[in-house]
Amino acid sequence: MKENDTSVDAIHEIANAFKRSQILFAAHAAGLFDFLAKEKAEPAIAAAMGWSPRGTRFVLRALAAMGLVTARGARWRNAPAAAACLQSGAPEDQGAFLRHTRRGWDDWVRLEACLRGEGAKRGRHRAGSEAERDYVRAMHAIAVRNAPRCAPLVDCSGRRRLLDLGCGMGAYAAAFLEAWPSLRAVLVDTRAVLAMAREYLAARGVADRCEFVAGDARRVEMPAGLDIIWISNVLHAWYPEECRACIARCFAALRPGGMLYIRDFLDDEVPEAAAFHPVFGLDMMLHSEGGGCYTAAEVAAWTRAAGFKHGRLLHAGRKSRIWTARKP
Repeated sequence: MKENDTSVDAIHEIANAFKRSQILFAAHAAGLFDFLAKEKAEPAIAAAMGWSPRGTRFVLRALAAMGLVTARGARWRNAPAAAACLQSGAPEDQGAFLRHTRRGWDDWVRLEACLRGEGAKRGRHRAGSEAERDYVRAMHAIAVRNAPRCAPLVDCSGRRRLLDLGCGMGAYAAAFLEAWPSLRAVLVDTRAVLAMAREYLAARGVADRCEFVAGDARRVEMPAGLDIIWISNVLHAWYPEECRACIARCFAALRPGGMLYIRDFLDDEVPEAAAFHPVFGLDMMLHSEGGGCYTAAEVAAWTRAAGFKHGRLLHAGRKSRIWTARKP
């Protein structure tokens, strides 16, 4: 083996990675994983999907190599990962995430133009559209997994009122309310998203302890007298000056002694997340006018400038960090 064979193989793997995602997208969009909830023969799969027998065979073999389907002779069914995450209504259903991610394909094709300074912004999803609902559901599926890890890091003892800015469907607010029975929450997001949040929080049995405020998180008027403000995965979509202005508004809305918690993909140069942050930063360049992957040091500087004290960084998973600071 030549000395540089390993390097060549690695480069080929990176260059071909998009083909695997396209196979996954196509299979999911066709309903393959719902069809393979029970074992099926190849001819039945091809007929149900509307695919050629030859194409069906290649797709199934490719998905098997990815660990998503298994074969018993010429009969196929979902592997455990697909059963848990790719069947409609599965416990960890990632269908909305796949649909949302697939919609970003055309945007990433424009990366070169974006790097040259030519606008590649897709803009916000139309309020109430299926694209917006898929985006909200995709982010919710992630939040539901992360909320149990974050809730113990937010000390709500002796606190009465928490604001969740850019709340999505309310996974974090629900986790805080369930952990602290005396707590009440104010949830801020667009009207269409709040309709989804109301349904979710009612199902969790905490909607009666929530107040819903519709508006743009960048401009909405925050109620005064808050004890805690929670902001999760919001600032990365904004210009730095919008982030600074938001943090200043948070300072004004909090009571003395109130706490600000900012959860985001804060780049603190930890090796385990080093591969994620720069790619995410490019994603924000493509999909927002001024967003990016901010560093923990930048967020710390913004909170200090607003008047917050005693800031510290908490680890909330492999990729995410929480910067928390106190109003004197």
